[in-house]
Amino acid sequence: MREERAKETPERFKATYTQGQNKKKPNQQEFLAYMRKAEYALAQKKYDEAKTLFIQALSCNPEDPDCNFKLAVTYFESNDSRRAEQILVRLAEQRIKNPEIHIYLARLHFKKKSYPQAVSCYVRAAEMDDKNDQTLAALGKLYNMLMHPSLAAECFRRAAELKPRSVDYLFALADACIKDDDYENALLAVKKILILEPYNEDAKQKVAQIEEKMREFENALMT
Repeated sequence: MREERAKETPERFKATYTQGQNKKKPNQQEFLAYMRKAEYALAQKKYDEAKTLFIQALSCNPEDPDCNFKLAVTYFESNDSRRAEQILVRLAEQRIKNPEIHIYLARLHFKKKSYPQAVSCYVRAAEMDDKNDQTLAALGKLYNMLMHPSLAAECFRRAAELKPRSVDYLFALADACIKDDDYENALLAVKKILILEPYNEDAKQKVAQIEEKMREFENALMT
């Protein structure tokens, strides 16, 4: 009798283990199916449908960081800032390595006019991904608005290094340098634009403006 039980026990545990495995597999498949449908709905800007599908996906895998993040994005895009911020803050506290978490938090803080917090979030995002020219440009615009032209210029300079053919970044760099009374670097930025676009009339006018400011600056020093 004991020998029979000993033989039965491994089979019983094996059956239980197999049943457990079978339960997990459909959940993962269901999760992926919900995610595909939710991502498609989000891309189509069908936010209500996307929210429902992401929430259903989370019922299969509540801790999935990508699903939580995309649900937060859906809330953000549908102007539900409160729910978006709740999820994003939780993900940031978990130190999830996704710079977009901090970019969206920065945008939320900007909406609330919490500018120092927005700066901190953009800086964190740039530290996590220093090759994202758009993050650097957004930070540069924010510094410009807060009247920190030297910091803005550094951001636009780095963005322009990543996208050297971007005329917009070079104009932004020139304007920030002018505000910082750094006319030499402003002129250098505009001349790069004219190399890319020799017939750019705005760049030609900007050169004349900078050269005039340089003459005024030199005259002020001499008097």
